[in-house]
Amino acid sequence: MAAARQLFVTKGFDHTTVAEIADAADVAERTFFRYFQSKYDLLLQDLVVLFDACEVAISERPMDEGPLEAILAATEAALRQQGLPVLSLPGADESDDTLRVRYVSAYLDWEQRLSRIVLARVDRDADPAALDPASVELWLHASVVARCSVTATRLALRLASRVAEGEPGHGSDPDHAIALLRSAFAVLAAGCPAP
Repeated sequence: MAAARQLFVTKGFDHTTVAEIADAADVAERTFFRYFQSKYDLLLQDLVVLFDACEVAISERPMDEGPLEAILAATEAALRQQGLPVLSLPGADESDDTLRVRYVSAYLDWEQRLSRIVLARVDRDADPAALDPASVELWLHASVVARCSVTATRLALRLASRVAEGEPGHGSDPDHAIALLRSAFAVLAAGCPAP
């Protein structure tokens, strides 16, 4: 990751090859492809690590805690542990279709995982594939909570990332992201009232 980021900064994302990344990291190209499908995956690695840390932190939250509270507390803990994820790098064109698809896919995967986590917190024996009305209602509830939480998190991270890009030394300090995250979750907890 460090080698790739350095190359992306100096050469630009589009002009950096996998061979150059592997060479700078002192590994074979084959080794690179054991861990990543393409250089695009390097841009998403911080998010993947953050989502994994969130999942672990949620599993450590008290089961009687509400889903929104558990997700917020777990995301805060993950941000404090991992720092603010790098969401864009110099030379990476955010309008690049492949990059956009990868970002969307990363967030959609996290929504699915988080929906299952919330469902398990609400009803350990619930089957997301069951079609009876009670199961459908539980899955709907869990999915709405998860997807709203992911959207709130995504927006807080995006806003915090833009601030970090404009402030030298801000780097991976999660405090601003956590403040924005708390504000976003407060809107959700209040039922999304008019401002």
